[in-house]
Amino acid sequence: MRRWKILYFDDDINQIEALKDLLADRFNVSGTDDVSSFERYLDANPDLILIDIHMPLINGYELFYKITQSPMYNGCPMMFISGDPSPENRLKSFQVGADDFLSRDLEISELAARIVNKIKLHRSTTLKITVSNLTLDLEMFCVYINDKMISLTLNELKVLGVILRNYPKACSRGLVMEKVWGAEAIKPSTVNAHMSSLNSKLREWSHELRSKKDQVFVLPKTNCLT
Repeated sequence: MRRWKILYFDDDINQIEALKDLLADRFNVSGTDDVSSFERYLDANPDLILIDIHMPLINGYELFYKITQSPMYNGCPMMFISGDPSPENRLKSFQVGADDFLSRDLEISELAARIVNKIKLHRSTTLKITVSNLTLDLEMFCVYINDKMISLTLNELKVLGVILRNYPKACSRGLVMEKVWGAEAIKPSTVNAHMSSLNSKLREWSHELRSKKDQVFVLPKTNCLT
């Protein structure tokens, strides 16, 4: 069984190590107390992000916002955890958009079950991404426009997948290069070439891929960048 990846931000490294041990049989838990450099830890492409609320440099709510604004964020569920399960903390957690609030005194079985439920729910709703008349099926790895399958190369499917996972936010060209080609040395123009090919093959799509500087956008064909 695949062990889902949890990324845990907490200023107390002992809390991270404790959770890593408690969940070792079901999850691959990694974490850091270096919240100021949070973006480089998003490279792990986690299935779920867990955030401590009370941290001295950046509190959990501020970190939550920074992650959601980062082009490196993959859209996975985010949950707060705290030793202070006050009504105020619970309410604010949901107000800022968290998927759940976990109290540190939860039984480990309940904590694990709630994590599993959030990941499964997220995965069940993101296996297909639809933007207007185009649907990308991430389970079958194919694309349909108006219910007609469009033939794409594997790398074209991967490029489109990275971009649409970030939609409606812009996606950095660097993120596309990293997710599709990894450590392989390619030029940024390679991404542009794949975008051009995609726009040609997806002519019947109501949207198109556009770039400006290092950002990639999905825009209605009536729009243009200035």
